[in-house]
Amino acid sequence: MSFPLLGSPKIQFFDSSGSPLTSGTLAVLDPADDTNKASYPTADDADAATNANVNPVVLDSRGEPPNGLFGIDGEDYKIIIKDSDAATVDDGCHTNVSGVTYQNTADRHRLHRRLQRLGIAGRINKDLFLVAFLFRLLLQ
Repeated sequence: MSFPLLGSPKIQFFDSSGSPLTSGTLAVLDPADDTNKASYPTADDADAATNANVNPVVLDSRGEPPNGLFGIDGEDYKIIIKDSDAATVDDGCHTNVSGVTYQNTADRHRLHRRLQRLGIAGRINKDLFLVAFLFRLLLQ
């Protein structure tokens, strides 16, 4: 079974001035040795381990990945986000792709603050799996 690495629907990234992170990159790595690791555009592709995304993924004019970002259940991933000049914006995203849940409102507030700090936009419904997954991804 596969899960989104950074959420579905798409996640949007912004620079420090609040503009979309146009032409930024999102690298998916193995945290054990920082080598490139495959991500996939759909859950079906991840389940079959076929049709991997390019790595790093180049963000579009809206600061969004052009495709989905799915990983394989039970595998570890490291995400590095860079701007168009290859300066690192964030390299603190580590996750093990698996189903998780958040426990309380305080956890949701911590997630919201972390998403704001990373410049990730979007309205998140607390009942979606995405919130629980992002909480684990961003607060590990």
